[in-house]
Amino acid sequence: MRKILLFTFTIMTLINLSAKVFSQSITTRPSDVVVTETPGVTAFPNPADKEITFTFKGMELPSVVVEVYEITGLFSTSFKPENDIQVLNVSEMKEGLYFYKVLYNGKVLITEKFVILRK
Repeated sequence: MRKILLFTFTIMTLINLSAKVFSQSITTRPSDVVVTETPGVTAFPNPADKEITFTFKGMELPSVVVEVYEITGLFSTSFKPENDIQVLNVSEMKEGLYFYKVLYNGKVLITEKFVILRK
């Protein structure tokens, strides 16, 4: 019986200690918080007619290159974004399906597609 009481007392003590530890408030200063943004690119509208807008997040833009290819794999164009929002004029490109690769520090980060469809 003594062992059971001792065991019960030990468990209760541990639970109380845990409750005290978890109930303490944690305060942080804004300088303590590090926000990391997942790199990403969006392209819209899709399908596009005259221009397509690319938005970039979580990347150092000098390290970014976007390459655009026709569905056949033929290289079409490339650009280095100057801002988080970059507009690409597609009015001179043929209608169809295109793929774009986003290279970040020389490595392919994203491969996506967009469609050019004239109205």
